[in-house]
Amino acid sequence: MSMRWPISVAGGLALSLMAMPAGLLQAQAKTKTDVKTDVQADHLWVREAAADNLLEVKLGQLAERKATNPAVKQFGQRMVTDHGKANAELTSMASSHGFPFQPGLARKHEEKVDRLEKVSGKEFDRAYIRSMIESHTADVSYFENEKMHARSTPVRNYAATYLPMFREHLTQARQIAPQVGADTTLANHARGAAVRK
Repeated sequence: MSMRWPISVAGGLALSLMAMPAGLLQAQAKTKTDVKTDVQADHLWVREAAADNLLEVKLGQLAERKATNPAVKQFGQRMVTDHGKANAELTSMASSHGFPFQPGLARKHEEKVDRLEKVSGKEFDRAYIRSMIESHTADVSYFENEKMHARSTPVRNYAATYLPMFREHLTQARQIAPQVGADTTLANHARGAAVRK
């Protein structure tokens, strides 16, 4: 009888060791599900960032067509390229983590496009660059916040990856501003409900 007890203990130990990998697999599956949920929990920021990127593309296309200053026209072309790429990556990242969506402009974005559609010549150049300083000032702040406070790693990584691009765009817009008579001292305006507490 004393021989059976060590065998039973050894058998129990073997069974518990065999069960451990299954538990680890369940934990890994849960982590993947949590990441999807987290990306979906960041859905307000993701949608707002996508709309902002789309706005920069639309306004950049206007600048390509309407700008009189070559630096403004070139800046518009860069907005189309950079923000188009940023949006493609954002929608791909969201989709691969269980949150497929189609970017679209909100009313506030459409109003900005409409306002710039109505101006031309040097007035367009000035209004466009002023708008770029305003939007990129806000975007830098917005991306800095999300880099620190996003609920999911993919969204934090996206914000960290594209933050330098927004900073560079802001610097460029400020450098162009004196050429077109645009104000460079715009205050950073607050974002809506998508900013984290």
